[in-house]
Amino acid sequence: MSLSLSPSSYAAFGKTAKGDKRFQCKSCKKTFSVGSPTRRHKQTHETAGILKSLVNKVPLSRICEMHDVSLKQVHGKIDFLYQQVLAFTHDREARMADCFAGRRPYFATDIQTILVNWPVKNRRGTIPLLHMATVHKFSQFVVASTVDYDPSISPEQIEEMMRSCGDFDLNRSMRRHARLWAATEYQNSLLRVQGKLFSKEDLATAGPLQLPGSGCRVRGDAFIYAHMMLVKKLIGNQFRTANYCIDDEAGLSVAICALNVRDIKAGRINVAEVSFKKGMTNDDRMAFAAEGRRILNFVLTSEAANIEAIKSDFPWLSDFQAATLVVLWKNFKDLRLQTH
Repeated sequence: MSLSLSPSSYAAFGKTAKGDKRFQCKSCKKTFSVGSPTRRHKQTHETAGILKSLVNKVPLSRICEMHDVSLKQVHGKIDFLYQQVLAFTHDREARMADCFAGRRPYFATDIQTILVNWPVKNRRGTIPLLHMATVHKFSQFVVASTVDYDPSISPEQIEEMMRSCGDFDLNRSMRRHARLWAATEYQNSLLRVQGKLFSKEDLATAGPLQLPGSGCRVRGDAFIYAHMMLVKKLIGNQFRTANYCIDDEAGLSVAICALNVRDIKAGRINVAEVSFKKGMTNDDRMAFAAEGRRILNFVLTSEAANIEAIKSDFPWLSDFQAATLVVLWKNFKDLRLQTH
């Protein structure tokens, strides 16, 4: 039994030559030491190179060849790097609010459907999952990254729990287990939506509910709200102004506004919803970019006096930001809030 599970079964037995704590089993009298996870690393100079190869999607066999290491060593490095990343993330998240204190951070949030390879019965199928990420603009630090998948419970278990408490007789907003998909509801959703997107073979992969392992999908609205609640918790409330740039996703802007009503009313949080025209050719993109540069140069020239006036009051603004304020003011100066 491990030291963490049964500390009373072991007695302190001094330290090793390197200062690691040594313990002795009270039953068999054998001794062992507990120390840093890096203490048995012999080729630490390879760690950085292997990490770069992993994040750049280099195959494991090529990593072995490039760094002259065995596959066992690569797997050991992966386990070590995983622990290091967890430690780094814990340290950064613990003081993330202090990083944004008194500042005006910008965040970009987006949702994507990712197809995860999941091997079942000697074939590899695709599992569609929703992935949501919020990234800090300048440092490119990923504040939060989540998927709509809960591995701790199965859809069948949720179904049984919902039947026992009468959830199916209630509107979803009033259910006790409204966060997760029940088995029958999720299966009906798959047949209605994903049957048009994926082949029958892919739909049969990973069980009848198209899920990896035995986990359960999280409802889309609950998934969005949970992600933004996590972001709100991590960034704290010490910032001067927080700015969110989000994709035109259904419910995303509503979730941010609902979770930050007071700060939005106080002008401490701004939300910019951006929509993209997808499917354009490269020539179309270049034409739009050229038109945008032409308009920007025209505004910078024709509104030079107004831009200078704005920058005198807000010296930290760039010419582009000041020009944007001028354009917004001219287009929306007659806008009035409707009160009832």
